[in-house]
Amino acid sequence: MISFALMKLPRSLNAAYERSPVVQQNLDEFRSLRGAFKMVDPGAYRGIERCPLSEMPEPDPGWIQATVPDTLTNVDERARQRLLEILGPTHECEHYPCSLVPMLTQARELMRLVDRPEEYEIVRLSHGESSGARLLGYDVGYWGGGNYSILCDSVIWPMWHGPGPEAFDGLALHIECLNAHALFPDHESADRFRSFYVKQSWAETEDVTGEFSVIRIEGTAEPQTALV
Repeated sequence: MISFALMKLPRSLNAAYERSPVVQQNLDEFRSLRGAFKMVDPGAYRGIERCPLSEMPEPDPGWIQATVPDTLTNVDERARQRLLEILGPTHECEHYPCSLVPMLTQARELMRLVDRPEEYEIVRLSHGESSGARLLGYDVGYWGGGNYSILCDSVIWPMWHGPGPEAFDGLALHIECLNAHALFPDHESADRFRSFYVKQSWAETEDVTGEFSVIRIEGTAEPQTALV
């Protein structure tokens, strides 16, 4: 299965997260987490939990409880309307809101319609099929939409099921291999992390076995925008 998505660039998302109510209300825990995983640059994260263009607008990481939904209604409105047309009136996806389109040409069309294209990049997502394009790495999370990565929620921008200090040593054994994009370098290391994560008492649980997918993320032929 191969799809494309418009993902926001990570530097601004990381800055928004560090200012967010989630962090400001849990500063000691945040500082402890960052101190434990100094080898990871959260501002370099190129995974799936980056507020992709989807059928419903979503706030930046850490702001969901502090954002009035109506304030996001007009953000990327033209692109969102076109996304809904591409998906079709009876569309379904494994997780909502849906954010994936099947063709690169459609993703490029959506890029032309977003309010600020400099905030996004197009990525190719698959369950492991290589296109020969530049590999960014592997993430683990929901396929189809939902804006959720168990990697991101563990060590990048924890919001729902972040680990306590007692979990740091076990996590570090899996996280130390992350590449320059704060992603797993291969399918095997991502799958090992998934197997570790689902056994943790502090972690999010799967509704069905295999719900957390290992997802290959590749760049596209789009000109690369500075990661700010």
